[in-house]
Amino acid sequence: MHVCSLVQAEVNLFELTILIIKAPEFEFVIIAFVQSLIKLHNSVAIHGIYAWLKNIHQLDWSWVQVCEHEAAGNIEQAAYEYKLLLNEHFKSLSIVNETGEDSISVGVVKFLT
Repeated sequence: MHVCSLVQAEVNLFELTILIIKAPEFEFVIIAFVQSLIKLHNSVAIHGIYAWLKNIHQLDWSWVQVCEHEAAGNIEQAAYEYKLLLNEHFKSLSIVNETGEDSISVGVVKFLT
């Protein structure tokens, strides 16, 4: 009986975590944190955030990797990859996405532009 309650609690916690991750506030905090780390030229910390997002939350936010290039001083590489991300986003706006979701959120587009 207690084991079932524990399992159900874990399932509820997992579902709550998913809801929190999808919330715009979560993304806003990540954007603000990454922006700060870019200004500090701390590419190692940005890489850690990317790994954390990918491994723990299963979020492959490629824009974080681009920010890592910018923080490391690889401005040309970062500019090229920012351009690719924005082109991909604007193409996805003109083509109906099968999932109904944009590949990049509005908050990230504002950050990139």
